[in-house]
Amino acid sequence: MNKAELIDIICEKYPVTKRQADAILAAALDTIIKAVAQGDKVTVNNFGSFEPRQRMAREARNPQTGSKIEIAATKVPVFSAAQSFRDKMNAPPPIDAFYYYGIANKKRIAKLYQEAVEDYSRAIELQELSFAYSQRGDVYLQLGEYEKAIQDYTQAINDSYHLSINYEKRGLAYLSWGDELNASLDLKKSAERFLHYGNEGKYNNLLTQVRKISDEIVEEGRKKADKQDYMGAIENYNQAIQIDPDNRKASDYLKIAQLALKQDQEIAAAQKLLDTEEFFTPKTSEEANERNIISIARRQGQYEFRKILLEAYNYRCAITEFDVQEALEAAHIIPYIATENNHPSNGLLLRADLHTLFDLNLITIDPEKLEVILDPRLRESSYRQLHGKLLQLPKDQLYWPKKEALKWRFEQCNWCI
Repeated sequence: MNKAELIDIICEKYPVTKRQADAILAAALDTIIKAVAQGDKVTVNNFGSFEPRQRMAREARNPQTGSKIEIAATKVPVFSAAQSFRDKMNAPPPIDAFYYYGIANKKRIAKLYQEAVEDYSRAIELQELSFAYSQRGDVYLQLGEYEKAIQDYTQAINDSYHLSINYEKRGLAYLSWGDELNASLDLKKSAERFLHYGNEGKYNNLLTQVRKISDEIVEEGRKKADKQDYMGAIENYNQAIQIDPDNRKASDYLKIAQLALKQDQEIAAAQKLLDTEEFFTPKTSEEANERNIISIARRQGQYEFRKILLEAYNYRCAITEFDVQEALEAAHIIPYIATENNHPSNGLLLRADLHTLFDLNLITIDPEKLEVILDPRLRESSYRQLHGKLLQLPKDQLYWPKKEALKWRFEQCNWCI
């Protein structure tokens, strides 16, 4: 048994805190040491006595050289056990809670975890020992029985036993059980208590662990967003922010996912509306072909607007320089419905797929550098080589896209952060 375990037992037997027990024990030992050092004999009934004794000068031999050496006279402390103490040494050990607790500790150290649990349980049945709950929780954690470990740590916490350590232990048990939110709450509580007692290093380590948990949840959200599960991603990002309100990455990705979800919902609603229109239910193949041509014409933009942009950009996409005219479309920077502005400076000539991405605010143009900026989701896709690419401008500056229009479009992209 060490000093810490001795203090634990004192706290179990008497209504004192660990700090008070430690102070009382330290004061008692210090008093004994000082008294014996001054030549007094200290007697404690039913325990024993401490006294100084004079050890005479003597002659000895150096074990390495064999030569004689003189050892000076000295005083040494001597402990003599009381008769009742000696009698107990030869008596059978009492079968009480502390007996089973000691046996359980030995089995835990020997990694006989299941047997240790049984002995801790026997100790707890005989007496509600807070530290036995905590130690049994450690064993349950080793056995992978996380729910039982959490219950034992909770009991120790309710008994106000070693709060800083048991909050940390319970937090780690919650983390192993897959409950990141409760894990982070407990780790924060533990950190606060360590800081209260002046352990700044432990405080910082625990908060680093909390931030790591938050970052891992953000990565789970990113994986869901990559699969276009934006609702799942939003749930992850919100949880990451709840764990670490200062997680800027979580806040940024949350905005992106919310925007993407909104766009998906708007497109789905529009598609549902279009699917109900008679335009999409032609009665003959000729009518179907005619309406298909109309759809292409509408998508490519107003005839004159597109014609001017084709000539201004030399029949090449402003981003990729793609030159198949049938796949090039006139894109409004500020939507036509908002400005009724068909001036080429409010337009870009884009390949059809890029036009769609531009309208969805998944691609934008930096108004200062005139560089292509991709939504983070596209930066790991087949479009990634376009990120940072310089926009191709018409030779005639009259047709260059207006900075104000590009700035307006840029600000619509909440992910530009």
